[in-house]
Amino acid sequence: MPQPQTDTAKRFVVVAAALVFLVVLVRTAWVGDDAYVTFRTADNFLNGYGLRWNVDSRVESFTHPLWLFAMIGATAVTGEVYYTSIFLSIALTLAAVVLLLWRLTMSMSIAILAASALVLSKAFVDYSTSGLENPLTHLLLVIFFIIAASSVPNRVFWLSLLASLISLNRLDAGLLVLPVLSPAVWKHGLKRSLGPLALGMVPLAAWEVFSLIYYGFPFPNTAYAKLDTGVPRSEIVHQGFLYLLDEAGNDPLTLLTISAALALPFLMKRSGAVAAGVALYLVYVVEIGGDFMSGRMFAEPFLCSVIALTAVPVEEFGAPLAVGLGLVWVVGLSAPRPTILSDAAFGADTTPEQLLRPNGIQEERRYYYPATGLLTAYRDVAMPNHRWLHLGEEIRASGERVWSTDAAGFFGYGAGPGVHLIDTWALGDPLLARLPAEVPWRIGHFRRRAPDGYRETLETGRNVIHDQDIAMYYEKIRIITQDPIWSRKRFRTIVAMNLGRYEAHVKSYGLIRVSAGQVARPLPAGAPPDDAFDMTLRGIEVRFSPPTSANAIEASLSRNDTYRILWFSNGTAVGERTIRQPLTSDGSLRTHIIQVPGTGEFDAIRVVPSGGDSLYYLGHLRIIQQSTFNNPP
Repeated sequence: MPQPQTDTAKRFVVVAAALVFLVVLVRTAWVGDDAYVTFRTADNFLNGYGLRWNVDSRVESFTHPLWLFAMIGATAVTGEVYYTSIFLSIALTLAAVVLLLWRLTMSMSIAILAASALVLSKAFVDYSTSGLENPLTHLLLVIFFIIAASSVPNRVFWLSLLASLISLNRLDAGLLVLPVLSPAVWKHGLKRSLGPLALGMVPLAAWEVFSLIYYGFPFPNTAYAKLDTGVPRSEIVHQGFLYLLDEAGNDPLTLLTISAALALPFLMKRSGAVAAGVALYLVYVVEIGGDFMSGRMFAEPFLCSVIALTAVPVEEFGAPLAVGLGLVWVVGLSAPRPTILSDAAFGADTTPEQLLRPNGIQEERRYYYPATGLLTAYRDVAMPNHRWLHLGEEIRASGERVWSTDAAGFFGYGAGPGVHLIDTWALGDPLLARLPAEVPWRIGHFRRRAPDGYRETLETGRNVIHDQDIAMYYEKIRIITQDPIWSRKRFRTIVAMNLGRYEAHVKSYGLIRVSAGQVARPLPAGAPPDDAFDMTLRGIEVRFSPPTSANAIEASLSRNDTYRILWFSNGTAVGERTIRQPLTSDGSLRTHIIQVPGTGEFDAIRVVPSGGDSLYYLGHLRIIQQSTFNNPP
């Protein structure tokens, strides 16, 4: 990218854009519940408990180490977290916007277009505050692309250092810059680049080593809680596409800008490195099912897309500028609740329950703004003024030592370090994060059922978990998260755990096991599932003793779900059928005649659900036609 022209008119545009952005950020500034998951760790650290969410165990409950350290440093100076996070975020965002407009735009007209897109993008504006890591990622991305467009000495080192810091702030954001870093390394020469590249990656490598030693795992606990859920991959990917559609309806300018950047290399024969990073990131977003926060995962690819589009030559005050500006403003203002129209009453026109859409995605700023928006603050009331924070404070005052919650952020911060929280979403719980999710699930909210005896185990310190496999697995988790850091036993357990040697203990957790006699009584088709067996994602296993064989079975299942039927012999799957049913509102039972694959013996049939409405039921299952060579009792 060429260096931007430095003239008086462009300087005026940059200053004016910064002032407009400052006004918009003050009017839209807010903090979300998820931010307070990180702030609880920061508060515990500043009070001498270490980088812990629950002070009695070492668990990485945050995804952004660099942002955590920034908040720890800033909070140590100010002594409070709410206003600190907002004003630090505003400062970082303004720095990113000014640097982008001044250093990366080629002319005044491009600066005007870029500033207009930035201020009208709901994703970018909403997550320029919120208490999450986005503002710091935005600034680091802008600096990265400034260096990528320059010929500074030791360019490979600086690019790798910025890529390392971006990844340290959020690991998946590194996908955005990887296609830009790789050609720079190749152009400089792979052999010559190894040293600078390795040196630049030191911050990220150092954190990974620290994480493995201190926490016992290379990735945050949230990754295990959200990415290893047991939900079928097809359902997660489908949710990812719903996330794209949600963005198209809720924030069309952001998605239009990203689409234009993806098309740019094909339309104008320009370098596609930035577009490749955006495409790689979007594939990743779809693969993980997107997010429950509308727009959050699009803020960074949008920023990169704006940067890519700044390379397009636009005539000063010509027709292309007029058309481009008109398109940006028309599309930006066509979004529901445009950013520049936000005020102190934002979100007050609806109830929280009405904001959650059937796709599981919601406007987080609209949900939280009435209680956490900067313009809603008033004298003598501590912010955020959210009921979950006050509930946590009540639990702290009550003297409770262990408490279960599904509002880990505000509630956890209010509860303080003296309360061990069992987080049902498993963000801060290393055992629950490794158990299969319950149904129904919502993206980013995969509920886990705490094993019987788990709370008593946390209260007493004695492992009294009823399920022996889970009890043994928890003991390994406890060694990693609570034993002395430099214990040999702990390091041996860390190696074994990360190599998957203990996974057999949780492999069947949640699987319902019944005998053939328990499910043999037929339930009529169309019956409500009141008397049926409800299932987890692990399904239900019907055991036959002694082993039997058959040509067909009859089973009644909820009629709006998909099911895999698997036949087992001595623990090995010997056959499989799939029952696909359309998604409807009718969850009553439907009877199926299912042909048994093969003619061999089996001792178990497992019914595994997926898709549908996430409410899974087996009414009955019985053998209806025996093979001639087998006569079971």
